[in-house]
Amino acid sequence: MSYVEEFCEDIAIINQGEVVLAGQLKEIKKEYGIMLTPKFDIMVAKNKPELEKIKAIPDLEMVDQDHISMTFMLKANDVIFGHMKELDEIHYQHIDDQHPDSLRFLRDTEALIGKQIHIHQSQYKSVDCVCRTFGFLKGAYGARCTDILKRRERKDWERKNPGRHTYYWGLDCTEKKRCDGIVRAMPEFDHRFPLIERGLTKGDAHEIANRLGLKRPAMYDLGYNNNNCIGCIKGGIGYWNKIRKDFPDVFASRAKLERDLGRYILKDSNGNPLWLDELDPERGSDVKEINNLECSIMCEITVKESEVNK
Repeated sequence: MSYVEEFCEDIAIINQGEVVLAGQLKEIKKEYGIMLTPKFDIMVAKNKPELEKIKAIPDLEMVDQDHISMTFMLKANDVIFGHMKELDEIHYQHIDDQHPDSLRFLRDTEALIGKQIHIHQSQYKSVDCVCRTFGFLKGAYGARCTDILKRRERKDWERKNPGRHTYYWGLDCTEKKRCDGIVRAMPEFDHRFPLIERGLTKGDAHEIANRLGLKRPAMYDLGYNNNNCIGCIKGGIGYWNKIRKDFPDVFASRAKLERDLGRYILKDSNGNPLWLDELDPERGSDVKEINNLECSIMCEITVKESEVNK
């Protein structure tokens, strides 16, 4: 509670433009038995007359109760996706190595925001095809598959559609340092970072999607912290040992790819190769899972602002 009170002194509960309750947080808590949890949920004592009025607000949903109080949470709505609705076009670069559920997520997103997402795909289609065609896995400037399957396709679209475009990037508030690099590398375009602008983490974004009824891609539910290709060339030791367990056929295919090309994906701290077919199954740190059931204070503020401004 302490850091919530430090963050805001006043609150307002608004129902369809009408302020139902407003004032200083401490005074409202004292007079009405209402309090905010660290996640900005609204807790109301059951013996207070304002309870029925608050229960009638359609934009609140009851998420918990006990014998003395009820806890409500602001519902998310598609205003959260305001950035998406403002976009002229949304494009998705498909790769055969993506989890099949990625396309389900794409279609669900289209239905939610009411806008078509254009799907593109390179003629090379897959990571294996790129690596075998060009005889290369990755180097100091990144993975060859990223360059061919994503970057080259984007540049081809830019040539066909000249202009000063604005790109929206999904970097979160923990990745601010990467923004400068993107801006420097692509000065001919404008750039927006909506998660960073609102101080949101990936976990926040997942929780917002969850509140909207949008199921996140399956790779996150499997415990991965990115929805990259299955068997991403840029993954580390812990990642590859998880792939070994979850997708053994992909692990075996990448191990064969290494041997066929005579090139390796991993190396140890001394720069020596670590071939996948010789990798100790116990090596590497666990992949950090993104929990979509945790939401920071900025996530709650974003949801709150969207409800107030809709």
